[in-house]
Amino acid sequence: MSEWKEYKLKDIGCSFLSGYGFQSTDFELNGIPLIKIGNIQKKTVTVDPDGDFISTNKLDDKVSKFLLDNNDVLIAMTGQGSVGRVGRLKLHNGTKPLLNQRVGKFICDEININIDFLYYILTSDKYQDYLFSAGSGSGQPNLSPELILETIIPYVNYKEQVSIASILNGLDNKIDLLHRSE
Repeated sequence: MSEWKEYKLKDIGCSFLSGYGFQSTDFELNGIPLIKIGNIQKKTVTVDPDGDFISTNKLDDKVSKFLLDNNDVLIAMTGQGSVGRVGRLKLHNGTKPLLNQRVGKFICDEININIDFLYYILTSDKYQDYLFSAGSGSGQPNLSPELILETIIPYVNYKEQVSIASILNGLDNKIDLLHRSE
């Protein structure tokens, strides 16, 4: 087992995508679902069937880079009580939602940093408290992409990250099965 070190996210192959600033006039009753801050709850991000949607006509080259995939790791960048909240996107019907403004997406190079490992680090109580505190201040609490990428996390080699994340993911899957059978 290799030695644990600490690095800033920006120094280990992690980048960040801030959501697109859709206008409220773009919102529709159906179309492509929009992921907003309120969709991040209890370490999970889900699509709200009663939420806002964007017309498929708005999906051009500029907007399509904000389409999300299953298991993307997202963070609330604004909001009293929600700033710093991290969750993993859970999609069940193949729908690809869009990333709204003030929600960010972590992007890992999968050479130095594993997205599942990062998810488990950032959803730990220690890092949820840190991110919440980092975003708090006077007025509306905010986290900038730069501040998020300055976050220092514990780090081991990629192979060990994958192994750790696999064990934790297996435990999460067993817990999900137990909850579904209740």
